[in-house]
Amino acid sequence: MFKASYANLVKYVIVLSIAVFSSSSIAINDTQSTSENVQMQLVQTAKSATITKINNSKDEYTITLNRVPDYVSYFADRPDRTAGVLPLSVFLQEWNGNNKNSMKNNPPNVAIESMQVDKKGKREAIHIIGVLSEPKYDVKVGKINYRFKLLSSPYDNIPNKISLSYTALFIDGMMIHWGTGPFGH
Repeated sequence: MFKASYANLVKYVIVLSIAVFSSSSIAINDTQSTSENVQMQLVQTAKSATITKINNSKDEYTITLNRVPDYVSYFADRPDRTAGVLPLSVFLQEWNGNNKNSMKNNPPNVAIESMQVDKKGKREAIHIIGVLSEPKYDVKVGKINYRFKLLSSPYDNIPNKISLSYTALFIDGMMIHWGTGPFGH
């Protein structure tokens, strides 16, 4: 198991519980920006997840999110301070773009925050930073797989497979163009 402090464990359990159990009935655009283009940060949650090393790679993994909601939360920092939820289908379309700043051509960084539960039920916080790419969504079972390249981890050795409970992905840098798609004024 990874090492983490009890205080961090409690903090992440509270934050992740709120994120996972929050209602999905929030409007798509709760607050609107006054700017035309806004850089958004995204939060995707899941009730459980696994991180599996790809073959014997040093830093390449697959992360599988199970029981994901049908939305992704977004927010922007000052001066825009806009926030809302985005349908998962719209979020996934961002990976299909061919422009140089699409998530397909310029994959986002991600912070994975979760809990690992051992066979005795002991929970420890997990904090891993990497690059997210190649989403594959199975709508029937509410599961999404991503390719994940490790950038930073406070752990010396990440096992070949990690099973996680409540998980949140904090995804950087999706450019929102107000006035188009679900973001019209």
